[in-house]
Amino acid sequence: ILAGKLEDDMNIVRTGKSMSVRIKVPVVNFNENFNDYIYQVNESLKAVERFYKFIEEIDYKSILKLKDK
Repeated sequence: ILAGKLEDDMNIVRTGKSMSVRIKVPVVNFNENFNDYIYQVNESLKAVERFYKFIEEIDYKSILKLKDK
């Protein structure tokens, strides 16, 4: 189902009884000055957009059926 859909920085990981797709993003320290992290926040938002497009491309209903087996 996911073959050929994951990008190089996307990983499938087990999270309890479920699975997750994770994308590496830069660290943002929210205790520091936000303006010092504009680049990192932009990169993180780009990753969110890529993940949204990834979800649109896969047949997530097939994945939901797998949990019933």
